[in-house]
Amino acid sequence: MARRISFLSVRARRAGQAVRAVRRDLGSPVRKMPRRRTPPPPFMARPAFLPLTDGQAAKALLSGTLSAAGQTIDLPQGTHPWERSLPSEAFAASLHGFDWLRELAASKDPAAGALARQLTDDWGAVYSDWNIFAYRPDILARRCFAMLACWGALLDGDRDTAPIIAAKRRGLLARQIARLKKDYMAVPEGQDRLLASASLALAGAMLPDSVLLDKNLDRLDDALERQVHGDGGHISRRPAAAAHILQALLTVEEALKISGIAGSKQTRRAIDRIAPALSFFNPGDGSLANFNGSGEIPAGALKALLKKTGVRPAKTFSYMPHTGYQRLERGRTIIIADAGDSPPVGFDTRAHLAPLAFELSARGKRMVVNCGFNDSQPAGWRSSVRETAAHSTLVIDDCSAGEIVFGRAAKKAFGTAISKNAGPVTSARLEEGEDVWLDAAHEGYRAATGLDHRRRIFMTGDGNDVRGEDCLYVPIGETPQFKQSRFAFQIRFHLHPDVRATLSRDMRSALLILPGKDGWRFRTDGLKLALEPSVYLGRGRAPERCEQLVISGEALSDNNGEDKSNRVRWSFKRVSGETGS
Repeated sequence: MARRISFLSVRARRAGQAVRAVRRDLGSPVRKMPRRRTPPPPFMARPAFLPLTDGQAAKALLSGTLSAAGQTIDLPQGTHPWERSLPSEAFAASLHGFDWLRELAASKDPAAGALARQLTDDWGAVYSDWNIFAYRPDILARRCFAMLACWGALLDGDRDTAPIIAAKRRGLLARQIARLKKDYMAVPEGQDRLLASASLALAGAMLPDSVLLDKNLDRLDDALERQVHGDGGHISRRPAAAAHILQALLTVEEALKISGIAGSKQTRRAIDRIAPALSFFNPGDGSLANFNGSGEIPAGALKALLKKTGVRPAKTFSYMPHTGYQRLERGRTIIIADAGDSPPVGFDTRAHLAPLAFELSARGKRMVVNCGFNDSQPAGWRSSVRETAAHSTLVIDDCSAGEIVFGRAAKKAFGTAISKNAGPVTSARLEEGEDVWLDAAHEGYRAATGLDHRRRIFMTGDGNDVRGEDCLYVPIGETPQFKQSRFAFQIRFHLHPDVRATLSRDMRSALLILPGKDGWRFRTDGLKLALEPSVYLGRGRAPERCEQLVISGEALSDNNGEDKSNRVRWSFKRVSGETGS
């Protein structure tokens, strides 16, 4: 329901009754229409955009190399890519979504503005009317937001030197906004739709257009109410989605402030919730953990974004009950664990099948990770890294704990959604003194094997000793689906590319050396420990080779999880004498 109530249609003698009725319906105070000062001229409410990038892509672009979706093309000075054959659909979507414009906004090079204006004007010369791909609603929303957010920094530099060209550019943006207004409901639900409402609200503040602004602030409020949980996580369970939504909200809020318009309470509430949630996902290096399609975001950019919120959480919380994550932090050791179900339908097209997966870091250095994903990676990897085996958790028969829609017809109808939930997942934690326990379980393999997976993790008060246990068991009260059968399983611990691992001769332990010569000893009572190749896609660079520790075994189909066949214990313990640290 809209939160902005127009009082023009309410007669004065019934105004009080109407307000009280709305308050009862909404369960919260009505946000009155703010009193505006004289609106600024068009395009003067220009917010300062904070890009979530380190500027490396912009540096390459200024040198003549355009990168997107893990692919590159040469772009000599003075040329444009708008009539060239492009490497892939993902590359084209990024290109027409003006992701490069966001990258240029991170550059301090004076040439960035001139290149941004040239590429924008060249795009307009080719696509100003319409194109079935370039005007796809989700791409259109991304492009509109990029142009509006970066207008003051990059696109408005020709106002005095080339007024005719500048006027054409403003007209181009106005037509884009008009098109997005028309196609708003065709934008896919979720983060894309929220970005579309933010784009139109930003346009309403910058043009200015009070009708457009009010309508889309209402839409934005409603989207935030649906998509941002009480614990600050996004409904997709993607940490990076929360970061990009925060970026959009801060941009809109600043534009409103410049225009002298009171911001939305719902927007400020979402900002106040998201900021601590992003701190929750910080593994100690200032970036984000790799869950549900998220990857690392440059720590400096994320720090600047959080600083702009004005939110100063007293302490990072340890549990996100709505989004479904647990955080164990003692000393300078941090574990972030996935303890939630798959996102609801419509918000699951990028979700991963990773119940009970965790990431472990120590002293600001990542040690155990998930394979992760970053939008700068080749799109062909996206499907593979969504499978359970791409995460630091237990896998049965090399099969995932859930299922992703497959088949051409199904994908056309449902996209890349989750067709079988990797859950339900339950979790509980116990803190005794300085020590902390996590006890979690999921039913993702029950239908296929009759077994549930339970993971227990213990961390000592100083953070130097982490112990874990994985077991497969027939749930109490359930009848075994199979008699005297065995299921092969692997427990995978993917290691960050910066970690050096050495397997012991008895294949029961491994020495892990982190940057700075911080050493950890991994041990297991499992029957077989191996060091195998893996890949890491969490950073904004090409897929990186790394390694993974893999414990292999065979679980009995009718076991309660207490026998050695169905229970594996492991530990990470910080060492000093073996490394000299």
